[in-house]
Amino acid sequence: MEEELEIEYGKLVGDNFEYRIFTSSIILGRNKSSKRYKKVKVDVDLCSLGGIKDLISGHHARIFYDFYRCCFAIEVLGRCGCYIDGVLHLPGDPPVKLQPNNLVKIGGIEFYLVPTLLFGYIFTSFLSLKN
Repeated sequence: MEEELEIEYGKLVGDNFEYRIFTSSIILGRNKSSKRYKKVKVDVDLCSLGGIKDLISGHHARIFYDFYRCCFAIEVLGRCGCYIDGVLHLPGDPPVKLQPNNLVKIGGIEFYLVPTLLFGYIFTSFLSLKN
């Protein structure tokens, strides 16, 4: 039987958590379920990590690998926005390129994105083979 190859794109690293990324896109926010709201499920529940509930939307941000620009980026979806290196970014702003040294802050939770070097090498090698 063949095993599926699981490629790690990178990980989010904060003071009290680490989240490994195995898909090209993840949603950060807060899980919620009530009579008023449909059940909202996110990849990274920032409230469970100690984030401030009133500042974190259900779907607050999307971190994705931008294959066109060959980099990670963050798209802000939540009304309170997010800070990248102290600069506020709001919904409707274009996605922001994320570098490994960029400090991201959402609802009081701070973290860095650490890309997996192997993924970048594999993808870059694939592109060079196509050309």
